[in-house]
Amino acid sequence: MRFLDSCIVIDYLNGKIEIDENDKLNYCINSIVEMEVVVGAKNKRELATINKKISNFMILDIEQDIMESHVRV
Repeated sequence: MRFLDSCIVIDYLNGKIEIDENDKLNYCINSIVEMEVVVGAKNKRELATINKKISNFMILDIEQDIMESHVRV
């Protein structure tokens, strides 16, 4: 399993890098990365495209206590 950061996912969404459809199940993103790329959508059509492209990635939720402890560091 490989974790992808938002900059990699954005490059993937913009066509700068390719990820084989069959290999997508080997990658995951966290809910913060998902939020970052979704917030960048310019309209509903682009949002639908983003959601479709990231739908095969495993999305891991970040729990509130983990986020709060990370912010304190």
